[in-house]
Amino acid sequence: MDERIVIPTSDPSRRPTQDRRPSRFRWIFGLIALAAVWLGVTQASSLEWVEGESPQRLLNAESVVATPGAFSMLSGPDASGGAVWTTSDGNRWIQRPLPRIGYGAVYHPTGLFVMDGRSLAVIGPDADDPPVVVALPDPVRIGNGSDRPGLVSGLGGLVAQTVPGDIYFAPEGRRFQLVVPAEEWRASADIPGFADTILSVPPPRIRSRCQPVERRAPDVDPIVEAGSELVAFVPQSDPSTAWPVCEPVLWASSDGIDWRPQSTESPFPGGAYVSDVGWRDGRFVAVGGVGLDLPLAWTSTDGVAWQVIELPGVEEVSRLLHVEQGGLGWMIISDQRNRSEARGWFSTNGVCFRPVPDRVVGAKVAINDDTVLSVGRSPDPDIWVGTLEGLRSDVGWCGL
Repeated sequence: MDERIVIPTSDPSRRPTQDRRPSRFRWIFGLIALAAVWLGVTQASSLEWVEGESPQRLLNAESVVATPGAFSMLSGPDASGGAVWTTSDGNRWIQRPLPRIGYGAVYHPTGLFVMDGRSLAVIGPDADDPPVVVALPDPVRIGNGSDRPGLVSGLGGLVAQTVPGDIYFAPEGRRFQLVVPAEEWRASADIPGFADTILSVPPPRIRSRCQPVERRAPDVDPIVEAGSELVAFVPQSDPSTAWPVCEPVLWASSDGIDWRPQSTESPFPGGAYVSDVGWRDGRFVAVGGVGLDLPLAWTSTDGVAWQVIELPGVEEVSRLLHVEQGGLGWMIISDQRNRSEARGWFSTNGVCFRPVPDRVVGAKVAINDDTVLSVGRSPDPDIWVGTLEGLRSDVGWCGL
């Protein structure tokens, strides 16, 4: 089935109004408008979506990862274990079996690292080569709120965040060494009454006062490669509990081994939590919210000053789940446990985001240099492939 949906990424609600200024000023504003067009500030672009084909025998899409010129998707379980499916267009898929079920994956220049409990299966580019197994010191976290694996590729190596909360780094992704113990990773926060608030909620529906997520286990702290550094967004914690609180502080490392907090105070507003962070071309985009009822997204070029991103219709969702980035652009995705709340927003610059049709918003999304792949909920998930039509700038007049 080939169904096409075209979404303008410029804001259609901003219609030109009649110019009632004196005529002697019109030529000045005309020149300004022409200059703006020449600079690309008012250029519009369109994101075109085409329905793809789901692989046969696909039972469950565990993870989707962008690789150079292609995408890889984990599936399982079935009678033979798990599998990695690879596609370049969202229609034709190549299957490679896995000895175990993979629960998360990251791309590294040496291969696709698939996480399966206490080990990593490294899938190389040659289909005839069997996976190489790399041992993990402890099981790696799977995000309870973000659904992210606690595994990040950056600075030529891999960062692993384990279930106990320790941070490990493996140069070239082969041998992990402890770099930050859990007790050093989280700053203590003296928040009056916080422990009483947490303990007053019957398990397993434990909620922090800042994180609107059912917390049966600690979540993954967002870590991203930002140019020549790795940057982590570490929630402060109440020392009497294991639960993250809110207002994350930033830690950074230039080698993956030596980590330092960038300040003792969070750059985010009081009561803010951060679920996921992306970085590309000198810009951070973070998603999270404030309190239980205010989902928010922020953008920053330095990690210090953060501006709220306008997301049309965000008031209709309970929380924002992911931010994906790639060469083509950015996509923010809402929580989809309630399908009626599934929303997505796309941007080519990380500043101006435009809604995408609800029907193409998948539970798993990945972006490479020229394509967005959106995979719906299993079983037999819908596959949508998005490409950019027209000009690449969508700065528009969004006010940032």
